[in-house]
Amino acid sequence: MIFSCHPERTSPTSESKGPPRVGRPLFSHRRSVCCGGGHPACPSESKTSAATQLVTNRSVGPMARALFVTLMLVLVGSIAHATDDVVVRSSVTPAEAWVGQRVFLTQEVLGADGWAQITDMGEVEIPGAFVMRTESQGVRLSETIGGTSYTGQRYQLSLYCQRPGRVEIPALPATVTVKRWGATPPEIKRDVSMPAATLICKVPPGAEDIRDLISTTHLNADQKWSSEPTTVDLGDAVTRTVTLSAVDVSGMAFPPIRHPEIEGVGIYPGEPSVSDTSDRGSLRGERVESVTYVLEEPGEFSLPAIVLSWWDIDDGVLRRIELPGLDLTVEGDLAPEPTVEPEVVVVTMTAAPISWASLHAARLMALVMSGRSDDSSSVAHFVWSR
Repeated sequence: MIFSCHPERTSPTSESKGPPRVGRPLFSHRRSVCCGGGHPACPSESKTSAATQLVTNRSVGPMARALFVTLMLVLVGSIAHATDDVVVRSSVTPAEAWVGQRVFLTQEVLGADGWAQITDMGEVEIPGAFVMRTESQGVRLSETIGGTSYTGQRYQLSLYCQRPGRVEIPALPATVTVKRWGATPPEIKRDVSMPAATLICKVPPGAEDIRDLISTTHLNADQKWSSEPTTVDLGDAVTRTVTLSAVDVSGMAFPPIRHPEIEGVGIYPGEPSVSDTSDRGSLRGERVESVTYVLEEPGEFSLPAIVLSWWDIDDGVLRRIELPGLDLTVEGDLAPEPTVEPEVVVVTMTAAPISWASLHAARLMALVMSGRSDDSSSVAHFVWSR
């Protein structure tokens, strides 16, 4: 075991209190020279290492020696898994959230003596949660770990719980590129796994039966009608436009508005539009959708109200927004159904000319079939026009 170092050099320093790293040695030997007998930097005289003295010293109890050997084996095993200089970290904030609340999945990557970035991660799919990238660029990081300078990038994904329970965020494979410092810096690529994480999701009290719940600090809902008449003519159309916006909610996270069927009214939803405004981590999403009602029958109709329920995270209250409907009287008479006359098809059949020889052959065949040699009554007589 090579742990004895030159007495004038820096002794090995454990970095076990630092963050988990991929490949960074747990011992820093920036200026230390570890000797293993015969090393040119070692003193010429033979000396016994402190570790050897501890293990072989009979005055030390067997329990202490066994503990020391176990510790050394653990450290050596840790060093054996160190192959490069990349630090990867993952975390979720908050660790417990309401269904429909925005949660940050933060992923950090750091490189020693260079700048590390995640250059490829692919699509992130987490069962039980809606995942969205809110920013294409990360935030640059710079840290000193165990006396070594690290530079890298922090990335954030937004998660929205879709159901209560434990949401397991798996270890996500990623490709990390480290750009070394210098005039023409080389690039080093590493395939890593971002650490797994766990998120606990809860349903707010009273919201157990609400589908697609939104949990936020503020939600606004507004609607506009193309016209608000009380009486319309048969065949007229009215368009309703609804705009939803909320803090820390992506426009993609808003569920589509459901429109129940109304007998005598045609319902035609339009194509929704969504947009997000992001600024230094803050997010505000918006969804705009429309629906057109076509009055197809005369009578009295009530276009229904739209009711939205959402959870107020700050006040811990289940709030309700109602967008009023519209009552309409449709005037006019339905056009009578046209009478359809039955179509008469006249088919004219013209007999094709036939030779007298063929007719005579047919007559003889009929006589044979009837068992008579000459019985004109058993043969049908035809008159052919020539």
